[in-house]
Amino acid sequence: MLLWSGPKVIVAFLKWKRHLTNNAPDAKTIFLTEDFFLALRADLRQSNSGIPKGFWSHLSLKSSDLFLAAAKKDPNVTLAQLAEIEKHSNANSRGDA
Repeated sequence: MLLWSGPKVIVAFLKWKRHLTNNAPDAKTIFLTEDFFLALRADLRQSNSGIPKGFWSHLSLKSSDLFLAAAKKDPNVTLAQLAEIEKHSNANSRGDA
């Protein structure tokens, strides 16, 4: 599919792949994945109007609101750190902390 995609899709894919290769999975990974999918949609002439930033996190992560809040505080938060935040958040909500 990339072979026949436009330049914006190819550039978005390369940014995403380069980041995945050189970094631990983090908030930027999720946002670059989102950029890639939005570029694909645009290349297929689908409107991205009304799709909010962070939509991919809602489709792919269990605690997307927690992720978006953590990413807003620290744009470099890793998914491992997010798992710890989620674990503590769940413990606190059950009264285990």
